[in-house]
Amino acid sequence: MQRRLKLLFLVGWLKTDVGKVDGKAGRMTTSAVIEFQRAQGLRPDGKPGRLTMARLESVFRSACDAPQAKKYLNPGRPGGLVFASENWQESARLYFRHGVVKHGGS
Repeated sequence: MQRRLKLLFLVGWLKTDVGKVDGKAGRMTTSAVIEFQRAQGLRPDGKPGRLTMARLESVFRSACDAPQAKKYLNPGRPGGLVFASENWQESARLYFRHGVVKHGGS
C-alpha cells in the first residue's frame, strides 16, 4: 500500500507523502490514505479497507501508465517494475501476480 501511495505522490496525483516505505502504517501513511480516500469520494477514515484497496490498485495501475511515471519505473523487467529514482531511500521491486504484490530480494 505504501509503495502505491508513494508512486501516486511522486507523479503528482497525491500531495501527501508516505515518507519512508517501511511497511508500517504511521501518521504520514494514514494522512496519505485519508487524502486518497477524499479524492476518490470514499469515507476518509484512514483505514485501508477493501474498497479503498481496490480503488488504490486501479488508480495505481493507471499511474504506472502515466508519462511522468517513466521517471520512477522501469517496466522493461518481465513480471515486475523497478523503482529507479535517486530520491528514494530504498530500492524496491514490485512483482505482480494475480493482483498481489510480492517483494523481491535485494
